Amino acid sequence: MKIAYVLGTFPSISETFILREIIALREHGFQIFIFALGQHIGKLHQEASSFVGSTLYRRHMLSPLMLANQIRCAIANTRAYWKELRHFPPQRVFAAADFAQRAETMNIDHVHAHFAFGTADIGLIMARFLRVPFSLSLHAKDIFTQNCDILSKRISPVSFATVCTRHAFNHLRRLLPSEDAAKLVFIPHGLAPESYAPSASTQPIVLAIGRLEEKKGFRHLLEACKVLKEEGIVFRCVIAGAGSQMEMLQIEAQRNGINDRVVFPGEQTQNEVRQLLEQASVFVMPSVITANGDQDGIPNVVLEAMSMALPVVASALPAMSEAVTDGKTGYLVKPRDPIALANKIRGLLADRALRTRMGQAGRAHVIKQFDINRNINLLADLFEGKGTTGTLQ
Repeated sequence: MKIAYVLGTFPSISETFILREIIALREHGFQIFIFALGQHIGKLHQEASSFVGSTLYRRHMLSPLMLANQIRCAIANTRAYWKELRHFPPQRVFAAADFAQRAETMNIDHVHAHFAFGTADIGLIMARFLRVPFSLSLHAKDIFTQNCDILSKRISPVSFATVCTRHAFNHLRRLLPSEDAAKLVFIPHGLAPESYAPSASTQPIVLAIGRLEEKKGFRHLLEACKVLKEEGIVFRCVIAGAGSQMEMLQIEAQRNGINDRVVFPGEQTQNEVRQLLEQASVFVMPSVITANGDQDGIPNVVLEAMSMALPVVASALPAMSEAVTDGKTGYLVKPRDPIALANKIRGLLADRALRTRMGQAGRAHVIKQFDINRNINLLADLFEGKGTTGTLQ
């Protein structure tokens, strides 16, 4: 089966869940053709490098090839082409038409897009031009920062829409009209636990990884680090990632007098992430809900940390409890509470047996609930028309 994946940025250093999904589907025998609106500038995961050469990227609006494909598409789909221009921004119709023309010889069976933003519109229009089914994967940002009407408009035409956390799934079921909610299916993200060996580190390293943006809450981790230093706790904190808050966080670390305890190594490839996890004793994800509703679902790096048997200290956001069981696989603390963060980190650094017990429980939970070898079968069945919508049992 041949599937066109319409993505925003590809490869993306922070969207490893999409890369893993594509690799797993290919291993299941699907042919995946990637159509992307942009390309990440910077580090690439080793697993992504082989996809760059075959990825089809959006062309400049006024390029000769783009304009030629508009003419071809308008001739082949005259009524549909002008209808889509009346309902969608021209740049999205142009991108979809160009992608559709470039896919003409691929014999695409299905179009799938990630995120209910512009990629959803482009994927839908492309599927209409190719006369094939269209489906969508929704995630925390598009679900919680958009209103019901926009989400319903983008979900209504799909054959199915996957949602990666129970919290988001239940939220959408309450929010959407019944006919749209009926198209939802809950499929967790996954990874291959066998690729992650349990860490045996005894170093007092506190690790956090993610985009350096407000919703990750890293400023509260810095405040917790200040508390730990003032108490004389021996530790080093590593906050890895890139983003708009890098400079602010570095200034904050200096202002709090902890720049000798905290390092910011920048964005990391998957191999580098694994090396950081191997060295750490505690993983921290102090996420918050921003004013516009943006929030984490289950960050993939939390699952990676748990796969390596690291205890996790995370904010008690609704979806996080699906991965972290408070008191069993780690701790859930009130968001924006550096004192609570410091207390739990301190306790874990001081008790190796507790870290081991929680880490082993976390790894077992990932193997049971987030093994991609199991979860990808659910998506494969949906593409092949064998699956049903609804919550995963």
